[in-house]
Formats: sequence, C-alpha cells, structure tokens
Amino acid sequence: MKLAENECAIIVTHRMGSARLADRIIVMDGGGIVDEGTHEELLARPGKYADSMQFRHSGMSEESK
Repeated sequence: MKLAENECAIIVTHRMGSARLADRIIVMDGGGIVDEGTHEELLARPGKYADSMQFRHSGMSEESK
C-alpha cells in the first residue's frame, strides 16, 4: 500500500505476511493489546507474534490449527 506523505493507514489482518510490512505492529489477544513493535523487535522477544511466526514457518498455516 502506498501512502502520500503525512498519511497513515490502520490495517487489521491475521495474515503475518501483511503484518510484517507495517512500520509498527500492535498484537492483540482477547480484545487487548499484548505487544507492539516492529517486525524485527517482535521476533527478537518471546510473545504471541514470535510464536505465530514460528508456527507459520513450521510448515503449517494458521487455518490448519
């Protein structure tokens, strides 16, 4: 998605590939924020985002859970 200067977009997604493109990611669970940061920051520490990325790369998709 291309934005003009000084514009922002809020994208809600379950697709990890889409989330990783964002400048800032907010991770929600049970209706609340459980973590936030860049893709790299979230992968570097334990949490739901890192767990989901590890699960995604293990050969299974979120839909097959």
